Order: sequence, then structure tokens, then C-alpha cells
Amino acid sequence: MCSSDLDDFPAHAAAPPSPSPTPSPLLGAHTPSTDGAATKALHLAEFALTALQAHCAGNNAIACGWLQGASVSEVVRASTQVVAGTNYAIQVRTSKGHTLHLTVFEQAWTQTFELTAASLSVPSAGASLALSVHEVVTSEAALALDAAAFHAY
Repeated sequence: MCSSDLDDFPAHAAAPPSPSPTPSPLLGAHTPSTDGAATKALHLAEFALTALQAHCAGNNAIACGWLQGASVSEVVRASTQVVAGTNYAIQVRTSKGHTLHLTVFEQAWTQTFELTAASLSVPSAGASLALSVHEVVTSEAALALDAAAFHAY
């Protein structure tokens, strides 16, 4: 004799609760990176920092000076946004204790790969909790990156 799962419940009992649907992310919204994407975010940050340092060579902007000789210590936060390609928003701490905010845009089918924004947050001197933020790259002057070199990285 076969019985269904509902036969196991008394007539007066409520049916078992149905699982709650998992909310899907909003289209076009930033999505926090998973472990695999976080590894890519680390590689993107290291690659972008190297490109920034080359871009800053011979530039006397204060943020460029703070970037020279720095390396990525850790990824603090990373997310992706699918648009007409993928935006990677990455926040890293540098070996000099500064926070570097990067936005990298990749559009594989057109071989577009660029650093569209980079800013450096530096603690102000003294006992202040204030940060000074210095833009190094803006969307108006994106820095082209070498996609082939990154994928070989």
C-alpha cells in the first residue's frame, strides 16, 4: 500500500510549509562576489594597481606618490554588476595601509578592458578619524588595460 507525504499528517494538521523562494538579485544591481569571483577580484586589483603605478610614473600627484611601491594586502569588498559587460567594484587595503577603490569594466566580445575609476582613501594626519580621498582615475579619463596580459596573469 502506497502513502503520500500528506497521508502522514492528521486531517486537522496544516500542510508542511513550502520553502521560501530565494530572492533573485535585481538586474543591473551590484552583487557581492563569491569565493571564485573574489579570487578574480584579487587578481584584477593587483593587475589594476600595477597599471596605476605605471600610469603614475613621472606624475607628481600626491595619490600617485602613495601608490608607488604599494601592493595589495587584502580585498576588503568586491562586487560585480552586469551591464553591457561587467563592472567589478573592488575595495582593497594596500601594503601602505591605504584603501584603494577600483572599478574595472570588462566587455569580452569587444575586448574592452579598462579601469574606469580609482580613488585612494588615506587617513588624515594626527588623531583625526577623517579620511582624505584622492581620485587617480575618473570615468571621463578611463585607463585602458591589456585584456590579453590580464588573462595571462
